Amino acid sequence: PGPPGMPGPPGMPGPPGMPGPPGMPGMPPMPGMMPGMGMGRQQGPKKKPVKPKATMKPLFWSKIKNTSYKETIWGQLEPEEKKFIELIQGDDKVEDAFVSKFGKAKKKKKEKGGGGNKDKDSGGGSKKEKKKQAGILDSDRVRNVGLGIGRVKTSNEDVVKAIFKMDSTIVNPGLINLMLTGHLFPADEEREELSNWDESQGSLNKVEKFFHALCAIPKLQLRLKCMDTYHTFTSQFTEAENDINTLLAATKAVSENGKFKEWLTLILATGNYMNGKSKRGCAFGFELGALDKLPDTKSVSKPTVSLMQWL
Repeated sequence: PGPPGMPGPPGMPGPPGMPGPPGMPGMPPMPGMMPGMGMGRQQGPKKKPVKPKATMKPLFWSKIKNTSYKETIWGQLEPEEKKFIELIQGDDKVEDAFVSKFGKAKKKKKEKGGGGNKDKDSGGGSKKEKKKQAGILDSDRVRNVGLGIGRVKTSNEDVVKAIFKMDSTIVNPGLINLMLTGHLFPADEEREELSNWDESQGSLNKVEKFFHALCAIPKLQLRLKCMDTYHTFTSQFTEAENDINTLLAATKAVSENGKFKEWLTLILATGNYMNGKSKRGCAFGFELGALDKLPDTKSVSKPTVSLMQWL
């Protein structure tokens, strides 16, 4: 046998694999946040709850968020509130008198009565059943609309034409306003029934005839609103302008009135005391609608005395 063949040359190594793409860089921290802080909800300061001597009647209010109160008038009143809290809790006589007036009344145990349920009188006399109305509209609707359109002296057809033409000599601004505020036009369900009406169902009364004629006007309520705006825009604009000026003047007067700020602070301190054992407590401020509830919060021991009078 001949000599063995020469071995072939070694294979060329393959090209190195492509490196993977670099990882996405992490998001930079939000302004004002330290690196590593979570993206949770912004946490505002917490207030130490006030502990009343006894469970109090609640003062219902809508609390101002603790994350935004510093931008309002309540941010100015925070230091002063502590003084009023100390005034209430620092004098036992004051605190005891307040608790006796507005502490929550204890529930009395109900005595079990032995009387049992009284049989309701089944009634010997038979009640007369109300007769069904022959018309499409119910009697209350007919009466209310009838009173409203009593001043209309023109025919239903002329009223319809006047609305189409925006003729204020027939459909004057007063009548338009009355139709809108008194809802003196057919509702969608009434319009559907009246549109499908025929003489075989019986005759229509005066109000139903009026509504039946109005069914010929598409988008009736929108047309009436446009007519009303056309006639009243100038007066509404002037009234709105006066209201805005009054609001601006009142806002300035209130924000600059030191006594009013002191009054708000006293209410805030008192409310936090009364709500000390509930979620309504620890408030940094409250919506001013709560002021309306001060006269309605009555004393337990003397119901003629309100929280407003006490303060």
